Amino acid sequence: MDAADLLLAGAPNRGTHQSPPIVFAAGQTIAPANLVKRTQVPVNRQFLLPSDIPHICWLAIAALSALLLPRSLGFSVAGLAACAVRAVNPDKAPAAKMQRALGVTAEQSRALLARQGRYRFENSIAFFRDWFHGDGRRMTLDGVEHLSRATAEGKGAVLWLADMSAATDVTQQALFSASFPLAHMTRPEHGFSPSAFGVACLNPFKRRFEQRFLGGHIVYDRVQPQLALDEMTAELRAGGVLSILATTYEGRALAEAGFLGGRARVAAGPPRLALDA
Repeated sequence: MDAADLLLAGAPNRGTHQSPPIVFAAGQTIAPANLVKRTQVPVNRQFLLPSDIPHICWLAIAALSALLLPRSLGFSVAGLAACAVRAVNPDKAPAAKMQRALGVTAEQSRALLARQGRYRFENSIAFFRDWFHGDGRRMTLDGVEHLSRATAEGKGAVLWLADMSAATDVTQQALFSASFPLAHMTRPEHGFSPSAFGVACLNPFKRRFEQRFLGGHIVYDRVQPQLALDEMTAELRAGGVLSILATTYEGRALAEAGFLGGRARVAAGPPRLALDA
């Protein structure tokens, strides 16, 4: 069961704010009364985070690698960076946690984490290669006929994306190539850093790049969330395609269920939005 694979059981009572029950793919049903409720407050951002300086240094290295080196050699820099991080911070807790969750050997869990770390660095180089050369990612798209059918019938569609490295980039670029410029719900923190400096100076570069492939950004504001909800509802009712990450960053109602030996939560808003619209 994937935490992003949440399906709705039944339809909402249109004209009311009653939420439908949510069913995890593994058969765990979360009734509206059992959703985890929370109060969200405006974000109090630090000007700089301890991670900002090394992150900025890496972005500079990634940009130079993407600009000056051949494609294959540029991506090799990501492997060196991942090895350097593991050498400086040899934290064994994530490997042990992955070993328990997936039921793999210690060697396999270390290999999976190494691959994951390398891919996160590769994603930065791919971003800059796309920016400079347009060849950062090579992808294929399957299942686009479902979107074609939905839009041909005048219905919109919600793409609920797993929160993985490059998930938004790959989805946006692939669907743009298939003539489906998405409207993407985003947050001010989306991009390179959630600090005040990152939001003001770094993250706009990410959004500016994404805008090449999007119909538009819909920015979620915790102070006035209804503004984003109105924009998303209008997009869907106009037959547009909306992408939202399956996360807990935003949202006041969360669905929770067992996942890989632990507990997983996702915001319950996207499926409700799809049915309400």
